[in-house]
Amino acid sequence: MISTRQGAYKVRDIRRDPRVWLCALPGPVLRQRGCSFQGRGDRGTAGGRWNGLVDYYGAFSRRDPDWDDYRAAMVRDQRVLLRISVTKAGPNVSG
Repeated sequence: MISTRQGAYKVRDIRRDPRVWLCALPGPVLRQRGCSFQGRGDRGTAGGRWNGLVDYYGAFSRRDPDWDDYRAAMVRDQRVLLRISVTKAGPNVSG
């Protein structure tokens, strides 16, 4: 899942064509190499529009935010969740 804005190009593109390609660059999790993903995108949330965003943020947060303030910010920023079903990931070989 990716949190993004309703008016972002990626949201408009997925409405037109749900095929998605992502590239994750090397960092603490991927260490030496990056990874690419192919899949299908769906703009939506599970459990209601704002509950899905609260669940998304709560899964990564180590602090207890003011959820009313958070929901107000999500409305103000027109945030949505993009759900991506990965069908292929790589690279499969190195070198």
